[in-house]
Amino acid sequence: MCDNNNSEINLNLRMPSDQVKEGTVISDLIITIYNERRVFFTFCLLGLVAGILAAGFYYFTHRDSLGDKILAVPIGDVTITLTLNYQYAEELLFPSGATFNAKSIVTVDIVEKAICAIGISGITAADILPRLIVECDEVYPNIYTVTLLGMNGDFAFTSEDEKVDFLQSLATEYRRFINEKYFLNENTIGYLHGQHLGTIDSEIRTIELWTPDPFSFEKGFSHIMACYTTIGEILEEYHKNDPVYTSANGLSFREHENEINEIVGKEIAAWMERLNDGIYIRNIDRFMREYQHQLNRLEREFEYYSEQASSFNRLLSGTNVRKVEDFLMDAQSWAATAADKGNQIRIIEYNVEMLVTNEQEIRNNSREAEAAFISALDDLKEKLNEVRDALEDYYKECSTLSAENSVLFSRAIVSTPDGTDTHVSVGGVSTSRLVLIFFGPIFVGLAIGLCVAFLKKYLPVNKQ
Repeated sequence: MCDNNNSEINLNLRMPSDQVKEGTVISDLIITIYNERRVFFTFCLLGLVAGILAAGFYYFTHRDSLGDKILAVPIGDVTITLTLNYQYAEELLFPSGATFNAKSIVTVDIVEKAICAIGISGITAADILPRLIVECDEVYPNIYTVTLLGMNGDFAFTSEDEKVDFLQSLATEYRRFINEKYFLNENTIGYLHGQHLGTIDSEIRTIELWTPDPFSFEKGFSHIMACYTTIGEILEEYHKNDPVYTSANGLSFREHENEINEIVGKEIAAWMERLNDGIYIRNIDRFMREYQHQLNRLEREFEYYSEQASSFNRLLSGTNVRKVEDFLMDAQSWAATAADKGNQIRIIEYNVEMLVTNEQEIRNNSREAEAAFISALDDLKEKLNEVRDALEDYYKECSTLSAENSVLFSRAIVSTPDGTDTHVSVGGVSTSRLVLIFFGPIFVGLAIGLCVAFLKKYLPVNKQ
């Protein structure tokens, strides 16, 4: 049996130098740690506990020092480019025709909505507005650059990405502002700068409120022709801008214009010719009662305008006309008005004379003309509303397309000033520092454990 005194292996025995082989040092290290494992792991455990306590203390004492802010906050500038892509933007106009103001891009309302959109808390528009700069491109007046200035100790943003997101949100909110105010607003569709829905509405209101001349068919038909001419010119302009567009009833702008030209060229023109060749009087009975009063009024006006024209002629007699051009124009105007009044007097006198001899024929003609005039007026109102509906649908379609690309913008770019440290320490919990604090005591414990293990190995052992 083995002696109890020999049951322990003496590791202090040294091997001859000629017997040391490669890997012996590592093997010796492993054997030493294994033999002194209680001491080694005790110090490692103490280092682990110390690391946990130190890291926990650091985390809980720093996590609320700046809310949710991180240790390093970027201070570089961030820029984004906006292009106003709607009609007349290059003329520095809003879609309504008002003069464009670059400050509209960074209003308090838009900045607050941009902040809310990305979920930043604890800051207001007043914190950011002083750092926003809007600049117009020197070559293209419809291109603007918005810059968010960086600053040391930035407490508003926690990262460069957050700044980028803010400017992206700002551009999105500005496009929404333009669209909701102009292109997607039912009250502005067709009434923006260069659009003619308002002109059509004006023509419709004029016709609805218009009181035709009580005695002259010619004036009534002339007014209807003028309305058709105005609408035709508008339709021709829109056909040039969009020749392929068709309205809900399947007609293009050119086809609408052709319908109007046909009405004017055939129906209205035919009646204008008949009125010139014959005698047509509206409200004959009223005309017979009031013609003398009309004659007296026209005669007074004729005398007044004739006298004014004569006065100017006497004044201009023997005078250098180049020096009094305005007086000459006034004299011509007075003379033209007097001639018109004289012509009206002669027409009334002629109509009265014809009524005495051909009353029944004139009454028949007038009844036919009255029916045609009322029909033409109703057709005009119907055509005005038809064209208005076509233009309104066209403007709605254009507004929808314009809203999609009314304001174009690029991805925001972060610019770092040369020689500038883009990060500044502002406190809070740092992940890297937390890791160092945690593993530091563990490493120290491991080192101490190794030292103690080797000291126990190489220190002399007292034998009883």
